[in-house]
Amino acid sequence: MKINTRLAAVSLGVLVGALAMSGPAQATEIGYSPTGSANCPNASGWYVNVDENGDGQPTADTVDLRPEQKPAGFLFNGPSIIHHHTASPTGIKLADVEAGSFTAALKVGALPLFKMETANPYSTVNVTAGGKFWSSKIGAADVGGQSNPVDTAGDLVGLWNYTAATVVGTFGVGYAKDTGNSALVKSVTFDGKIYPLACYPPSPSPSASPTPSSSPSPSASATATQPGPTAPAPLPTGGAGISGPSLPVTGAGTGVLIAVGVMVAATGAFLIVLSRRRKVDFAA
Repeated sequence: MKINTRLAAVSLGVLVGALAMSGPAQATEIGYSPTGSANCPNASGWYVNVDENGDGQPTADTVDLRPEQKPAGFLFNGPSIIHHHTASPTGIKLADVEAGSFTAALKVGALPLFKMETANPYSTVNVTAGGKFWSSKIGAADVGGQSNPVDTAGDLVGLWNYTAATVVGTFGVGYAKDTGNSALVKSVTFDGKIYPLACYPPSPSPSASPTPSSSPSPSASATATQPGPTAPAPLPTGGAGISGPSLPVTGAGTGVLIAVGVMVAATGAFLIVLSRRRKVDFAA
């Protein structure tokens, strides 16, 4: 069978293009989990990008931006950040995104910012403590910049290179290059869902070997299940048609009385015959 090489090449090109535009995952690459979070189920899905870890594909001045897992949440200490993909695999349109939030205990300085990564094109959108939005791609003094944030994420559409096709692919929390700040983030809320960050390690499995008891005690049910002697139920007195076993009748049985009567009758008959025979003999 001949293969149409031209058709195959066109199909491959279409497939590659579709994969390249399939969703926000193309904007970020899942890299590394928070430090010390191996046994913490709540840390699942949270990560720093490969170029944010310091040992992925970093530049010479890249530092490890991973927060540290603590029992109550993620500890951010100086430059640090964390990401999580949106529940929608294709992301959420920038115009439809609402400000996320998080709960945190401030240690030093200022709290971190709520951050989102976009696709088509890639950027970082930050949310202020007051719920306004600014883009890392827009000059600080310009509309939509750090010093001049906009009220809604939709207000960014039309600024810089944001369009109606721009989507938010990840959300998270973090500090930028500012040092001297530290906070323990306990939970993150985005798109109506709360993500707790506390560490709940799996419970240890119970031991397979039984624990010996110091002194075995007799089972209370052992004596309860042994039947004791029972007295026969009394028969109802009188009443026709009552069936059931009867108590034994005291005294001579009916069979004995009949036998005695037969013997008496037989003896009487024998005496009569004998007397007649004796009379005949005497008469002779």
